Amino acid sequence: FLTSHWLILASLFLALRKNLIKDFTAWLILLIISAGIHPYFFVINFFVFLFTFVLNLVSKQRVRILSLSKVLGLASIPLALWLYGYFEISLSSQATKFPYELFRVDMLQPFNFAGWSHLASIGNITELQGNYDAFNYLGPAILLLLGFLLVNLVGDRVSLGDSIVRNIHLIAPVALMALYSLTNKISIGRKQIITFTVPEWFEPLTTSLRAAGRFFWPMYYLLSIYAVVYFYRKVKYKRARVYFLAIIMVFHIADTNYGWRSISNLEYGNFNERRLSPDYYQRSAWASVLENKSNIVVLPITAPGYQWKIVGTLASDFGLATNSVYLARQDALVMKKANHKYLNELEDGNLSKFSAYIVTPEFKQELIKRNLL
Repeated sequence: FLTSHWLILASLFLALRKNLIKDFTAWLILLIISAGIHPYFFVINFFVFLFTFVLNLVSKQRVRILSLSKVLGLASIPLALWLYGYFEISLSSQATKFPYELFRVDMLQPFNFAGWSHLASIGNITELQGNYDAFNYLGPAILLLLGFLLVNLVGDRVSLGDSIVRNIHLIAPVALMALYSLTNKISIGRKQIITFTVPEWFEPLTTSLRAAGRFFWPMYYLLSIYAVVYFYRKVKYKRARVYFLAIIMVFHIADTNYGWRSISNLEYGNFNERRLSPDYYQRSAWASVLENKSNIVVLPITAPGYQWKIVGTLASDFGLATNSVYLARQDALVMKKANHKYLNELEDGNLSKFSAYIVTPEFKQELIKRNLL
């Protein structure tokens, strides 16, 4: 789901068209599709749409924007979110052990190749790895074009200012999201330079949208697109610009092949090869245990579920349901109530004969103390 970056490109395209009245239906469709694919894409695209919408409200097109058809169209967004289940878990009750700053973007991230460059590997250049959510390496071709852009803009500041003003509806939300991606612990590489406390009223948002590095994606694409377009418009000779862009893009693909080639390996690309083998979890031993069972219940319910990969494979292979899964968003209060319910059932001996129960080592000790085992 997180590879559907065409959704971000679509929102950038619609924003650059600057025709909200004509593209209103397209915006609604994009937002509803984004929400159905992944919450982060919805938040990113909705933020861009919101700025475009507000700026149109304060313009001369206010009456056309607030027409009945447009208002009813806007109502389809919360309706779609409700149908998708977005309101099942409140922001304040979402359980998480991941802090806001864990997946942050550092200020070297666009230049950090993190194992994606042949040249860097040959030169034995130091790299920073580990934060895949914040990976935003621009690559050699885009960095070269951005260098060309910066050199030319030194003597053309008026053009840059005019461009920002003309596209403020897009640049403002993209810049704000990029700032959010830096989090409250701003760093250059591994060196932390600024730290501040997140306001308590803001914590529900940072808890829910904790993979902050993803909010740099719009800036990544905006920089890349602007660098290519600026070069194409600045160089007057058509053949020269086409040949140059072709050459550096081929170089870009070849150099970054050092990283993306691994994606096609079996370790990453073939899901069936990644499944746990029956020998790993002793399928034959489980066969008798799971005979005539309809589900596997793991106690207590945790996030992620206890041994969820193994239990999930077991459930899949035997065609059973299970509560041991990996969920990105969980309602802590609901989980607590469910565990309390299961504990009462254990105390009353009211267990389902169609369920196979697995308890964690820690929970087993708790049951022993209560003389339930």
